[in-house]
Amino acid sequence: DYGDDDDDTKQPQTKYMILSMVMKAILRPQLVVFVCFCLPICIIAFAFWFPHVHRSCKTTSNGTFLARHFLSPILINQANAPGNSHYLHAEFTCRKSQRRWCTEIGTDAEARRHTDWSILRSLQVGHNESLEALGLIGDCLDVYAMTAMMKNSCCGLKGYGSTGCLASTDLVCPIDTSTTPPSAFWPLSKYMSEPACQERLFEWNLTDARYDCSSLFEVCGHIPCAGVNKELIRSHTIRTDCKIEMYAIDCCHFLLAVFLHAICVNLICTLVFNGLRHIQWRRVCPSGIKLRTRLRENGELAKGFELEDRSDRIDKAIRRFELVGKLQIGAGVVLFMGYTISTLTLVVKNSKRS
Repeated sequence: DYGDDDDDTKQPQTKYMILSMVMKAILRPQLVVFVCFCLPICIIAFAFWFPHVHRSCKTTSNGTFLARHFLSPILINQANAPGNSHYLHAEFTCRKSQRRWCTEIGTDAEARRHTDWSILRSLQVGHNESLEALGLIGDCLDVYAMTAMMKNSCCGLKGYGSTGCLASTDLVCPIDTSTTPPSAFWPLSKYMSEPACQERLFEWNLTDARYDCSSLFEVCGHIPCAGVNKELIRSHTIRTDCKIEMYAIDCCHFLLAVFLHAICVNLICTLVFNGLRHIQWRRVCPSGIKLRTRLRENGELAKGFELEDRSDRIDKAIRRFELVGKLQIGAGVVLFMGYTISTLTLVVKNSKRS
């Protein structure tokens, strides 16, 4: 713009023009989107995620927060799922068999209890009848006289002595033919004094013999199930997560390096290209150049009415234009040297580490 004059106080100041150009470049939609969304994520990653992964995976082997508190429990539960299913199936089968056996054993025990109860009642009834018969015999017979008669009649036989017997008697010894060999009955007094007859059998009673299934219930509560090896799953999960996160960090570093390299190369090429274009504008546009100036409302030139004045202003604008080109080339060369040195330094460091 050959109509600008730095000495004219009515013209806008250069620093404000530069500031407006910077603000215009910063407020581009693409840059605003990057600053609002990508920049906070990058800050969080560099400030928290990268140090946490390096500290958890390289400095120590404790693993990251994600691996310890989220991935490991999920994988352990997933590994336990088939075992839990088999365990529940085995416990259900055991409980089912337990109820069946408990019912069968309880039914058999109850049947035996009823049978024993019937036998006991029969014995009690028979015992009571025997006691009544003994009482009747004791009331109606002279037990001692009958005993003396049997001793005399059975003298010398098994169960009887051979002394003190009468020389002759008309009594016949009663013989029990139900035994083998047949033998004489015992004296009546011995039958009357039988200890079994003194038992109070009518007071006897059967205890509650119903089967207790608690022992069967305890069996199903001790099904062996050690579960999965939690420590092994946790250690493998931590190692795998560390490898994945370290690989992700390396990818982020690679993408960042590519992004920075692209910016540097683009900036260097842009500066050099614009500088060459500013310096070699005569070869680029041999047919002439387009200049701007300021006009009044009536269409007259605001400045540069005279040809000499216009020539002087055009000459100043061209020198400024070429000076900007030289500065751009110089900045591009300096940036290229710094970029080359920094890249070589990183390559040398990485080669030494490997």
